[in-house]
Amino acid sequence: MNTLRAKPVVFVGGSSRSGKTVLSRILGRSPDLFAFGECHFFERLCPASDQNASLDEEQAARLYARLLLTQRVGILAAEHQAAPIDEALEAVREHGLAGREPAVIYDQFLRSYAAAEKPGALPCEQTGANVFYVKEIMQSFDNVRMINMIRDPRDVLVARKEKWQGLRRGDSGRFYQEMLRQRLQAHPYIVSRLWRATARAAAAAQSSTVRTLRFEDLLAEPQSVVEGLCDFIGITYAADMLELPRDLDTRRVEDNPEVALDSERGCLWDRPGALGSAEVFICQWVAGKEMQEYGYALRRVIPNPLALLWHALVLPVKILVAVITNRKRVGPLANAVGRRR
Repeated sequence: MNTLRAKPVVFVGGSSRSGKTVLSRILGRSPDLFAFGECHFFERLCPASDQNASLDEEQAARLYARLLLTQRVGILAAEHQAAPIDEALEAVREHGLAGREPAVIYDQFLRSYAAAEKPGALPCEQTGANVFYVKEIMQSFDNVRMINMIRDPRDVLVARKEKWQGLRRGDSGRFYQEMLRQRLQAHPYIVSRLWRATARAAAAAQSSTVRTLRFEDLLAEPQSVVEGLCDFIGITYAADMLELPRDLDTRRVEDNPEVALDSERGCLWDRPGALGSAEVFICQWVAGKEMQEYGYALRRVIPNPLALLWHALVLPVKILVAVITNRKRVGPLANAVGRRR
C-alpha cells in the first residue's frame, strides 16, 4: 500500500461558530498534522449527484485547481480569482488522476498538499458541513478520523451575532455580501434549526472512527481533551498545541502563539444583554430535546411578547433572503436543505 495513502485523513465538522477552526488550529500545531481551511468539497465543489462521475483530464484539473485556490485564499476570495490551472494539470498528470472520481482527486489533493507543506503530516480538513456527509466521507476514504464539534446553541447564536457585528464594524476583511449573509442568519429560529440538524447528524454518525466533542469541554479541560483527540487520531500530543490567542480570532492564530486558549468563551448567552428572553425561548423551543441530549440545561424563561412577535414577523423574509444568499455556497439547494432538515 502507498505509505501516503495508508495514513488517515482527519475531518472536522459541526455547527457554525462551534470551535471547528480553533480545534483544527490546535491540532495543526502538532508536527504530525497539517490543518487545512474549509474546502467545501462535498457540497459546493462536488455535489452529491456528481460524486460518481469519472472526470477527464481537463475536468480533473479544474477541480484540483479550485481546491488549490480555495485552500490558499479562502472560499470567498476564490470566487474572484483565477484558479492555478497549469499547476493543477501538472498534479493531475503526476498522480494519474484523469478518469478518476472527484473524491479520489480530493483525497490526493489533501494528502499531497499536506505532505508538501509539512512532510509526513496527516491532512485535517474542517468544513462544517462535513457532519452531513459522513456516509460519503466513509465511502470515499480508506482511513478516516472524524471529529464533530458541537456547542450550546444559545452561545452559537451569540457568536453569530458577534460575527456579523464585527464585520459591520470593519474588523474583518470579508466582503459586504458575507456581512449581509451573517446578519440574515442571526435569527434565533434559523440558527436553532441549523444547530438541531447538525446535532442530529452528529448523533447518527457515531462510530469507532467518529467522535463528537463539545466546545465547552475543550474550554474546560483543554489538555485532557486534546490528549484524547491526539490518541484518537494517532498523533503525538505536545503542550504547545494549546497556545492560542485569547480572542480565538483564527485569522491571527499564528501571530501570537504565547497566549493560552480562552476559557471565558463558554456560556456567553447568560451574560447581561447577550440574548433577549425571546431569543432564548425560541432557541430552547426549537432545539431543547437535542440540547438536553448533549448535556445543555434548559432555562425557564418568559419571552418578551413584542420581541417574540417581531421575530415571527421577520422570519419569512430572512429565510427567503438567506436561501438566496447561500445558494452559491451550498451547491444544489434541494440537497443542502434536505440534509439539514
